[in-house]
Amino acid sequence: MQYLLGIDFGTGGTKVCLTDEELNMLAYSFREYPIYTDHPDWSEHDPERYYSATCQNIRACLAKSGVSPRDIAAIAVSAAMPSLVVTDQAGEAIGRAINLMDRRAKEEVAYVAQTIGIERYFSVTANRLEDHPSIVNLLWLKRHMPDVYSRIRAVHSIDGYLTYRFTGVHNVNSSNAMFFGAYDIYNRRFDEQMLTELGLDPAMFPPVTGCEEVIGTLTPQAAEDTGLTAGIPVLSGQTDCNAGWLGGGAIAPGDIQMNLGTCG
Repeated sequence: MQYLLGIDFGTGGTKVCLTDEELNMLAYSFREYPIYTDHPDWSEHDPERYYSATCQNIRACLAKSGVSPRDIAAIAVSAAMPSLVVTDQAGEAIGRAINLMDRRAKEEVAYVAQTIGIERYFSVTANRLEDHPSIVNLLWLKRHMPDVYSRIRAVHSIDGYLTYRFTGVHNVNSSNAMFFGAYDIYNRRFDEQMLTELGLDPAMFPPVTGCEEVIGTLTPQAAEDTGLTAGIPVLSGQTDCNAGWLGGGAIAPGDIQMNLGTCG
């Protein structure tokens, strides 16, 4: 028998569940992380806690279940969106992560609306600027923290940062890419022209993969940190609510799934 590891990041903490091939849950572990609200409208996390708490949760699930790390067949991750983690040339996180409750970038929302236009933005992304996509927080960093912005080489979602730490691969799944902003949902790529017009470097943005795609395998360092075995396939994953609908079996017309969390 082989087993699966599912990881999820919420606003207040991260959880891991270990299941068998028939999705019977054998172990579950949750760990909180603090939310930093140093200023009005700010909401941040320490990105290192994403990684350390996940490693602790995985070790706890292995201990509770008695499953051998050699029998873990795959790992997938979901997360609440939008979010933003930025990393430097060495792949190290710069400062804190910005989570979905953050609303500091009101002027940047207006800037995108003025520069791109609401109709054009919606025609490409099919999403609302009022939801504060990740690009407005990136623009905020460029305007208010230029020293930080100048060091940025890659932008990630929360789960994308975790899979980067696990595999060394810069990636975003097509589900979460929609929350970045400037993502062309019809062609499944970031709109480089739009990013350039906004003054953002398209090279910072990750390649987009399908949610079910294997993006890489667990590195020896990540295996040591988690108690797992190097080489385990890591999938691209998806947005938390979408993962919940699939996990809850809401996959056909007429099925109902209730999600309760920070946004309702």
